[in-house]
Amino acid sequence: MSVMDRQELLLPLPAQQGGPCGYTDADLTSGSRISAWLRAGTERLRRAWRPPGEAGGIDSEEREPEDCVEQLIRILLHHTFNYQSRGRLAPLLEGLRQNLRQQVRERRPITFFFLYNGGYRASPLAGGPRFIFRPDQTELALLFQIAALQERVAAIYPAGIDFVIVVNNGVSSWVNHIPCATTEAYAAELRRMIRASGAEGGIRVLVQSEVEGYGELDPDTPVTPRPALSAKEHEIVERFLGRRCSEAEARLLNAFYALSESIWAEQLRPIAAAQHAILFRQVAHPSTLSFRPFAGGAIRVQNGTLGFHESEGRLIPRLVTACLADHMSVRPVPVAVPGAAVDDPAPGVGHA
Repeated sequence: MSVMDRQELLLPLPAQQGGPCGYTDADLTSGSRISAWLRAGTERLRRAWRPPGEAGGIDSEEREPEDCVEQLIRILLHHTFNYQSRGRLAPLLEGLRQNLRQQVRERRPITFFFLYNGGYRASPLAGGPRFIFRPDQTELALLFQIAALQERVAAIYPAGIDFVIVVNNGVSSWVNHIPCATTEAYAAELRRMIRASGAEGGIRVLVQSEVEGYGELDPDTPVTPRPALSAKEHEIVERFLGRRCSEAEARLLNAFYALSESIWAEQLRPIAAAQHAILFRQVAHPSTLSFRPFAGGAIRVQNGTLGFHESEGRLIPRLVTACLADHMSVRPVPVAVPGAAVDDPAPGVGHA
């Protein structure tokens, strides 16, 4: 295998997005393999939320509450779901134990709030739509991760989990002027994907703009621009704004984003506390556990679209971003994503 072959990434796309030349036989073969991988994952997803009597292999033996709590912590810190070191998470462990003790005493599903995205993702390729407003294999891979967590938790704690995917689309509206109607449609499609996967009993979607009392933030709210941004930080601002911007505008938008996030955090805190929820983030944070958004992932998936690297006959999930596409060979392949819509977003939305 050549160096170029080893650097190739497969980017799943619906068949009609294959371009004017269509797909080659190799593309079709790779697409079929990825489709089979997704179907197998979806079947595991369905099994994770079957009634206890049908699940098979679930150990429903009663355990001592403290033993159960310690086993739950080991699951949450396992590298399958978390990529932060135990030492780095040490300050959070006592609070985590207290939370789990209460939920275990009440014999309720362990509730998690996962801070996911703003209701859209950046396109991984130049040209075409700037943004992606429809769930695809990227979101489906998250559901696979949640199902894996459910299986491990239910094996030692039959009440299982209650997993809430949090969409902060109000922040997207305030900072990047992404219409809430568009991001609410994304959330509706995500909920439909969850229902189609049979996981609605354990996975929910919480949308910022649907929270009681939500209102638009005044764009003229005073904010002090960041004194300086790195080239990477500037590029991130532009990626989610969907256009080029000056350094001064980027510094202002970055500060406005921080303000918007802090306001949303204040709104979300009592909602999470009322449900005794444990917070997850995609990336490392000093006060929050990390949760991989796909197997092996340690990145914000709103930066692109889930693709695959083929290695020794195995498909390895990897996020395809516009930055990565500049340095590696990206080959689009046709894939049928279980539970995903394939029609285009509303005309004019998210296009350059």
